[in-house]
Amino acid sequence: MTESVTVTFLFSDIEGSSRMWELDLAGMDASLELHDRVLKAAVEKWHGRTFKTMGDAFCCAFEDAADAVHAAVEAQLELARQSWPESIGPIRVRIGLNTGAAIRSETDFVGPALNRTARVMSSGHGGQILASSATVAVIGAPPDGIVFRDLGVKRLKDLEYPERVFQVVAAGLSVSFPPLRTLDEHPNNLPTQLSSFVGRRAELERLRTAFTQSRVVTVAGPGGIGKTRLAVQFGSENVHRFPGGVFLIELASVTNAALLQHVVVAALGLRENAAEAPIDTIARFIGEQSVLLIVDNSEHLLNDVAAMVKALALRCNALMVLVTSREPLHLTGERVERLAALSLPDRIDASELETSDGCKLFLERARASGGAVAGAPGDVEAIVSICRRLDGIPLAIEIAASRTATIPLRRLAERLDAHLLVNRDPTVVERHRTLAKAIDWSFELLNDDEKRAFLAMSVFRGGCTVAALAYVLDADADDTLESLLDKSLLHETPGGDGEPRYRFSDPTREYAAGHCDTQFEAGHLEQRHCDYFSNVAGDAGGVADDRFARIAADIDNVRAALDWSLRPSAPQSGASAFILAMTSYWRARSWFTEARLWLERARKVSTRGSPELTRQAAAFAAMQDDYNTATSLAEEALVAYKNANDELGVGKVQHTLGEIAHRQGRWEDAEHLYGEALVHLRTARHLLGTTTCLINLGLLAREREDLQSAHSLLNEAAEFAAELHSPNVSAQLLIEQGWLALSEHRTEDGRRLFQEALEEKLTQRDLHGICQARLGVATAALLDSDAANAMAEFETALREAHRLEARSFVSDSLYGLAGANALQNQVKASAACYRLARDFSVKMKIGNRRGLAQKLVETYLAADLGNGQFSGAAALCASFRYTDPEGAISRMRSLRDYL
Repeated sequence: MTESVTVTFLFSDIEGSSRMWELDLAGMDASLELHDRVLKAAVEKWHGRTFKTMGDAFCCAFEDAADAVHAAVEAQLELARQSWPESIGPIRVRIGLNTGAAIRSETDFVGPALNRTARVMSSGHGGQILASSATVAVIGAPPDGIVFRDLGVKRLKDLEYPERVFQVVAAGLSVSFPPLRTLDEHPNNLPTQLSSFVGRRAELERLRTAFTQSRVVTVAGPGGIGKTRLAVQFGSENVHRFPGGVFLIELASVTNAALLQHVVVAALGLRENAAEAPIDTIARFIGEQSVLLIVDNSEHLLNDVAAMVKALALRCNALMVLVTSREPLHLTGERVERLAALSLPDRIDASELETSDGCKLFLERARASGGAVAGAPGDVEAIVSICRRLDGIPLAIEIAASRTATIPLRRLAERLDAHLLVNRDPTVVERHRTLAKAIDWSFELLNDDEKRAFLAMSVFRGGCTVAALAYVLDADADDTLESLLDKSLLHETPGGDGEPRYRFSDPTREYAAGHCDTQFEAGHLEQRHCDYFSNVAGDAGGVADDRFARIAADIDNVRAALDWSLRPSAPQSGASAFILAMTSYWRARSWFTEARLWLERARKVSTRGSPELTRQAAAFAAMQDDYNTATSLAEEALVAYKNANDELGVGKVQHTLGEIAHRQGRWEDAEHLYGEALVHLRTARHLLGTTTCLINLGLLAREREDLQSAHSLLNEAAEFAAELHSPNVSAQLLIEQGWLALSEHRTEDGRRLFQEALEEKLTQRDLHGICQARLGVATAALLDSDAANAMAEFETALREAHRLEARSFVSDSLYGLAGANALQNQVKASAACYRLARDFSVKMKIGNRRGLAQKLVETYLAADLGNGQFSGAAALCASFRYTDPEGAISRMRSLRDYL
């Protein structure tokens, strides 16, 4: 007899019990007996029921949430009063409380609320009592003498939604604990899971053991067997073991091997560094940190993944790599864990349903979908039959379990069994055949609209929104998506803007792609897919940041659409416009390598728009300091534009050539090229190009200390900027006017101009501009001898420059910190910061440009740079890394005392 009830669960376990058993077996046995008596007494006193014990873990239920809180407090207080064997020390118990609905039988409870309770409990520490928001809400005002301390919203492993966690505080309880063991407390990009993790405990333990024997472990197995789910679960359960972070690298949608390292850079939250290859950026970031990389779905890029993993493992001694693939990497020293199907019962017995991983998964997913299971006679036999017919393959079981909401269990077993018995191909691997047949069976149950939507979903990579699918289908998609979601053929995940996204599992997408031509011409779908994401990329009427956010959310789809647009069979008219629309995004994200790859491909197949593609390729080459290539490409574009009598094109490419010369320090060439560009841009009446060119000419004049010309040029730029009505361009002009004011010793004017620019750049969320403006604010404070504000602003600028991988900004920040220390007479600290900045500038080939902060600190330290103060600080600089801004800032703050 079962019933649905709402109760408050109390789960507990002993922190570090495994170690205690090893220390003193007899002592731990006695301690556990005392622990059990204390827990049972507290639970019974406050009207609770202990429905399960597992070793030192208690699972209890209370009808009244306040009683559960009182029982937890009393148990902790009583445990603290006990005397424990010296060989073991005090028993420290962590307790989690959560309130929710569950299915109650005579001996047990089942339901999602139990899993949430376990996760709340396991995030705590010995001596701590944690409660979920549901429990706190049910209680309302806390009982007398008890306080609920809000610890914030936390991501708990294995749960779909974050949980606001509270600590129960009462007289006599410990109140100070380390941060909770949640996914938020350690760097990671692990996705929130939409369902509970079932079984596979032995496999997780084997992975832990494997990593004690090798730093590269591959989970191998066929599609649908659960490789990704296992790898992510391992990462979430072991995130605390990797202080440097756990990062998931998803490769299913990466079809171009040249983008592999770029995808890793992005997954780590880094930006490409123009001065180094992506593999060097990755290795430099990881360094000696303990990091776990989970490289998922690697089989189609096997050789490239193997080469990358080997290179990183050789350079990063504390790096661990967990690979999922249908076959191993075949690296020397690699450990391979073959993933088998879920366990199934040997006999048809109700007692084995919850202990067999395959049947337990079926039960959990069926209950989650609202299906009535294990209630009627014959249900046990039907469940076992279904799971056996599906060979224990997780994806196939989940698809079948979702149908129990509309199809009775025994009828489901009959229909599934009959379907799987026909048309068997003896040449196909059994598990692959079973999975395909399971999806095929579900597909045949769909109506025509659902089938069309299902097949159309195959053209998307990384999922899609309702609007995107509706465009590709040229029909409403809301109802059909909801239906496919109900049938577990799709997964729903939250989007960055709150709009849900829908995606296939990889085996399901492969099935849909293979059957697409039964109702569509695949080329028609791909054309509409390409048109949709080309529109996303080229939405010039929208705010850039909003457009960039949409591109970022669908970057896998954008890449797939770009790839299709460049195929010989695709229309040529839209590919160039699509790629050119993407250049502002790649520039803003510093994805220079990817931009150059796409532009080069487009140049090879495009006949229209080729000069602009070539000019953009030149600009991106210059951003990576590849000046020979940049110059060659720009000159090629210039010839094409001149032959076409394209005034605007000539002006743009000469401006690009001017920027190349400016970056190289060829100031006379830069001035000449900017001047020629300006003539053409004015003639073409191109406001943005004219304004930008005037600003660059003003910058160049200031760098050459021709302040009168700088004034004239920037004033003229201001007139054009007023016509342009672009807040971002106006803010950029303010920044240049601010630097000019500081060069003329008008410090207060400079500070005001920079502050105005900073506020606008923050509104526009222009990260590059924000850092520029902040450096100006900081330098103005330095000139004004405001050491405290200068220090704070330069520290913030250093963090921002690091995120941007903006080399000149990093250098300016470090020189500024040296100056702020010098203002406070901290000569040795200032000398150390100066040495770090100078060495970095030389290493990164920034050039001989000397900013105001550098000039100031050299003036302050003029007497000291020639003596032992400077050389004595050099050794300390070796421990500073610009790639670790927080570490550098911390050391700089303590350097004065240390020296």
